[in-house]
Amino acid sequence: MKGFNIWFRDRIQKSDTCYDINGYTFYTTAQDKKSTYQNSGVRIEAVDNEEEKTTYYGQIEDIWELNYLAFKVPVLGAAGLRVQRVS
Repeated sequence: MKGFNIWFRDRIQKSDTCYDINGYTFYTTAQDKKSTYQNSGVRIEAVDNEEEKTTYYGQIEDIWELNYLAFKVPVLGAAGLRVQRVS
């Protein structure tokens, strides 16, 4: 397991306060407090095995970037998630 931990550590980078995804810039809540332009809110709609939809809302606290050499994946750490069931 030690090998994986080292591999993972070498491929994850913590972003400062923002990340661009498909033309949209997402900010952390810390950056939102310093700026007039704010975009730290996220919304995710999930579907379970019974095809029930649940929507999660939150604000971005941390931004990481996973580096897989051939491609990079942003990971947004959100806090204050609220749940809303959709029928």
